[in-house]
Amino acid sequence: MPTEAILKAIAEGLDAVVLVEKNRLWTSEEISELKDKINVGNFLILSGQLVRCEEGNVLVIGADSVFEDGLSAFTLKHKVASEGGCCIFVPDSSDEKSIESAFEYINRKLSAFDIFDGIEIYHSEMSKSDMRNFLELRRKVQFCALGGSSSTIPALHCSKFFANIKNEKELASEIIKGKVYPCPLNGFSVDPRGGSLSKILWNTPKSEMIKLKGLVFDLYGTLVSLTSTETYTEFHKLAMWLSNENIQVSGESLMNYYREKCSEFYANALKTVKFPEVDILQVLKDAITFFSGKPCSNEFARKAALIFRTFSIKSINLYPHTRSVLRELKRRGYIMGIISNAQAGFTVPEIEDLKLWQFFDFIILSSDVGCSKPEDKIYGIASRQLELPPSKTAFIGDDLYGDIFGAQKHGYKTVFVKTNVGNLESPGNVIPDVTLVDGDLRNLLRIFP
Repeated sequence: MPTEAILKAIAEGLDAVVLVEKNRLWTSEEISELKDKINVGNFLILSGQLVRCEEGNVLVIGADSVFEDGLSAFTLKHKVASEGGCCIFVPDSSDEKSIESAFEYINRKLSAFDIFDGIEIYHSEMSKSDMRNFLELRRKVQFCALGGSSSTIPALHCSKFFANIKNEKELASEIIKGKVYPCPLNGFSVDPRGGSLSKILWNTPKSEMIKLKGLVFDLYGTLVSLTSTETYTEFHKLAMWLSNENIQVSGESLMNYYREKCSEFYANALKTVKFPEVDILQVLKDAITFFSGKPCSNEFARKAALIFRTFSIKSINLYPHTRSVLRELKRRGYIMGIISNAQAGFTVPEIEDLKLWQFFDFIILSSDVGCSKPEDKIYGIASRQLELPPSKTAFIGDDLYGDIFGAQKHGYKTVFVKTNVGNLESPGNVIPDVTLVDGDLRNLLRIFP
């Protein structure tokens, strides 16, 4: 009885196991008896079978028949597909032919989908070099990859699904659609995209992080490096630009009005929220109306805001690997958004220029909602956009107070990206679930498989 393997999987935080026997399926009665014996509660136990075909070992899930060894992969796949099941190729390091066959299929670019529905690129009986080779091949030729474990070394590797699976047919369906990702839980771990395991500080088990479905990012200091100033010099330049638009005002007068108006807006907002945000676009609109003596249009105010931002920005760049990491996380099926303490008049054009819109399902800016992180309201808006409970979401940010403290209070898991830009102090000695010690975003691909 595989009781030890099941208990190990539960201890690692997994949601389900597939019991695999050679040319045999566990019956529903046997599984019920096993569950009662070890009292696993809602833990899901499914059944699959290992079949030896001409090309090597194949894991069959979702088919009702029991298959004998010796069939060709094509014949086995046809029979299994007719019953709504899937075929997963399981290379074995002890069988050189098995490894070579899998590499041959992929290198010929016949695609694993032509013969198999997926390939186990991680499992306990493969060597580390083979697993690395399969991972490298997967980068070059896209195929459905999975991870699995043997009963002798349980819960070393697993597969992450995004659907709420209830039975073998649903499991097979998700594999056929390719909606699954392989996960090394501990021991072997490699990612040819870079990053270093030694630079990840875990305060929460990885098994808890791989269950998440939503990722919410901070923007400046996390994905984007920004240096800007709002001194007299910038206001003087804006006043000079306004004079060319027939609006006469000194830089000092403009700066004083701007700062007084911001303070006024902030004080009024404090009556309703603890962490208010001022809408700079409205402040500039009021200033231009005041000094010109006539109403300022929204379009002109946005133009003035962009001019002011151009004067105030000293540098703005994506952090290394930002776009490639976001692209891969999106491909892996995560729902992704941004919460930023930022001004829409400044930030929307910058997001467009940096070509970041494509990666996100929503973007929430503090100036649009009237409050800023760590106000709980702004995280609540994100949760409604995600349509996920906070427990299924991670927040990734560089500020221990605004990002990590606020997100944890709302119920999110947290990843602290240490870029040394944001606030490194927070109330109550907040401890992030995971810390990227060197700020290398590539390590997000290790945390969120």
